[in-house]
Amino acid sequence: MKRPAVRGYATTYGSVFTHKGVLTALLQGCFSASLARRDEVKFQLEHEDHSVFGSTHSGLAFIDGPEGLAFEFPIPKTQHGAILLSMVASGDRPDISISADILESTTREFQGHEVRVVTKATLREISACRDGAISESHVRLVDLAEVPSLKEELASGMVSFMGRHNERMTKGKARAARFASLLDQAEVATPRGRLVYNVDGQPVAPD
Repeated sequence: MKRPAVRGYATTYGSVFTHKGVLTALLQGCFSASLARRDEVKFQLEHEDHSVFGSTHSGLAFIDGPEGLAFEFPIPKTQHGAILLSMVASGDRPDISISADILESTTREFQGHEVRVVTKATLREISACRDGAISESHVRLVDLAEVPSLKEELASGMVSFMGRHNERMTKGKARAARFASLLDQAEVATPRGRLVYNVDGQPVAPD
């Protein structure tokens, strides 16, 4: 790649997730004031302070839209940059997780559950991670010399499409991992031979 970069959704709006045991959703515009102040927002690995790829002071940029907060980050030619490129290219870190200070929120009922809706927050950092809490948050590798701009991809629906695709892939990997775990359990030895489990995890008497 001539100009490798990563881009995607740092978060989507209206997606219900669990934060510290509380059902939570981010409202569109909750980061508007924070982004307008141009505070430094870091790009890290799994929220680890010692693994910082860069920040808004070194190329990280955001576009706030109705569906979510999109981001783009040109990969630096550093050791950390090489690690980020490798992790995203291999699919080892397909998701994005954010860290923010919640300043204002309200409680609303959603499908019979009380949900804390965040109306104002300060964005501190985003992290490449294995499994983000917020639906359709994602990161993918692009070549800025070849692809349309992030603004154009947002307008065409490409960013949203890749978010949905990543969500399906992530859930598929999780199901595969659970099935592999069941297969491992099937190898447990018993006095009558092997203990076999069905797809629901229930033991089945061996022949």
